[in-house]
Amino acid sequence: MNIVCVLRSGGDYDTEDVERLHDSVRRHCGDFPRFWCLGDVNPNVPGIDFVPLVMPWPGWWAKLELFRPSFLAHLRGSTVYLDLDTIVTGDISEWHVPSFTMLSDFYRTANPQSGVMAWPEGDLALAALWECWIMNPSGHMTTFRGDGEWIGAMTPHAPRLQDAFPGEIVSYKVHVRPRGATPSTARAVCFHGQPRPRSLQWLLP
Repeated sequence: MNIVCVLRSGGDYDTEDVERLHDSVRRHCGDFPRFWCLGDVNPNVPGIDFVPLVMPWPGWWAKLELFRPSFLAHLRGSTVYLDLDTIVTGDISEWHVPSFTMLSDFYRTANPQSGVMAWPEGDLALAALWECWIMNPSGHMTTFRGDGEWIGAMTPHAPRLQDAFPGEIVSYKVHVRPRGATPSTARAVCFHGQPRPRSLQWLLP
């Protein structure tokens, strides 16, 4: 099992966010998953395997390097990708999926999102995504509003994580803040916008 995050510095996130996410994974999953940071700044934290970004794609578009063959070559076994605005609250080392799987938008559930993604080792969908993306990155970045929209358009039949793991992936704004508590079934809380986990000192009610 691999847990992967991406850090493109200069935005809302820095190495502390990587370290906090790593801490929450270790707290709930132990040392079983291998934790990877694909980024342009090395967190230099024991237990975090760092792989440099090699392309200049800005912001969230840097996430497309997840599908770069030279990065995928590092991974053995199944993989779960987590955005840096995620807090892990339970054991996600059991999140194994048979094929590339995306998150459903918490407001418009028919729409896919890329805040959490998962795939098995050797999934051919990843190679197809990379081949399509690398043909015209600038064109894709102009045409689509974000990486999640582009990935969803390229994988229209991808299953959704909320269907695979009911109640285990929740939204801070939709499920936590209104009720004042984190659902007992939650294993990961997604912030997807403001506030960021940093605003709450990475603590949940």
